[in-house]
Parts: sequence; C-alpha cells; structure tokens
Amino acid sequence: MANKSSSSVEIQLKISRNLKTNAESILEDLGMDLGTYLTMSLSKLVEEKKVPFKIGFYKVPDYTPQEAFNEVRASMSMEGFILDNEDMKILNDYSKGELTGDEIRNRIINSL
Repeated sequence: MANKSSSSVEIQLKISRNLKTNAESILEDLGMDLGTYLTMSLSKLVEEKKVPFKIGFYKVPDYTPQEAFNEVRASMSMEGFILDNEDMKILNDYSKGELTGDEIRNRIINSL
C-alpha cells in the first residue's frame, strides 16, 4: 500500500505498445527509464510554462530574410498581387519586430 504522506502520485496512461517499446529502447541507450523521462519532461513544462519542444504540422525552413521575402513575393505573385518596395519595407519591418500584424492591418485598411 502506498504511503499517503508521499508527495508522489501515480499516473496511468495508454499509449501504443510500439511507441512504448521504441521509447524505452532509446531511453535505455540514454541511461534512463520511461518514468524518469516523463518526470524530466513534465518538470521542464512547469519550469518554462510551455511545451518544451516545437509543435507544428510541418518543418519551417530556415530562410534568410531575403529568401523569406522572395517566398512571400512569389506566393503573392501567384495570387495576382504584386509587392512593391513599400510592401517589402513593411515585411522587413515586421520581420524585425518593428511593426505588429495589427499595425500592418490598420495601414492596409486606412489605404483603402
């Protein structure tokens, strides 16, 4: 019987057998067990107050600013929009954090 004054709690979760087996194999190579890994992951979550890894649907390429601008320009061009030098300046300011999305939206609305 568990000690009621213990600060530990038991967690049960269901995962696929294959995931558990693969994870345990990797963790064994790293010298730890699944419980230790989960405790470390949850501790990092609490410490950083965010999920300690990227969550997304696809890997975002590491573009240089110029490559990112070229990508935006090409995408906009395919949609029939041509970006002029002022548009590119706005994108550059946004990428440097000098403009927010709301500020850009207001500029567009005010220009209509």
